[in-house]
Amino acid sequence: MIQNLRSSLFKSYCMGIGTSRKTQLKNDKLCNQKQVYKNDYMAWGEKHEVNGIAKWVSIFKKIPKNILDEQQCIKIEDWYRGFSLSTTPDGITRTWRKNILMGRLIEVKCSAMGKKTYPEFPEEHMWQIYGQQMIMQQSYDIFIDHTDLVNWTPKHTKIWRIWRNVDFEDYMSNLLREYIDGLLDDKELTAKPKKFAGKHKIELIYNNKGETHGFKS
Repeated sequence: MIQNLRSSLFKSYCMGIGTSRKTQLKNDKLCNQKQVYKNDYMAWGEKHEVNGIAKWVSIFKKIPKNILDEQQCIKIEDWYRGFSLSTTPDGITRTWRKNILMGRLIEVKCSAMGKKTYPEFPEEHMWQIYGQQMIMQQSYDIFIDHTDLVNWTPKHTKIWRIWRNVDFEDYMSNLLREYIDGLLDDKELTAKPKKFAGKHKIELIYNNKGETHGFKS
């Protein structure tokens, strides 16, 4: 049985997006950690992640830490019933604000092999982003403020800013605990839990094929 839940799979653990909760649970009980099949879309995204980071740098005039080959896996040990949570952001910056060390995370998505950007903010990425924020907040030495999701293609880039949402973290944490209970106690999981009833603060701050909205550095 696995002992660590990764933020990239929170969407499956919590809501069965991509892989159903039942199938994910079965695989994790068997510790079925086969090497992830890498399709052309994933390979293209990995190859061009550097371009998404470079685009962010060109806009904000800052060099993030822990990018590309220097990325770090951050973990909360023994988060619940002996299970840990882990995440690997694509980048992080630090800024002092009123004697508080603030952190901004960067996540890069190179969509559709460069053919098009997302028409709207993709809900499935919320789980990874909020999961990263929660894990970093609890295990790092800074106050996590928001994440910039960079959606890069050769001709078009969008950047969404996702502000930390403690209410969603509580909602997500309950679903993660339910998943862990399912692993340990053989409890049947709710296939499709109720959706989050609260609000999000997500802004499109950069769109080089249109107007920017609320752009601030």
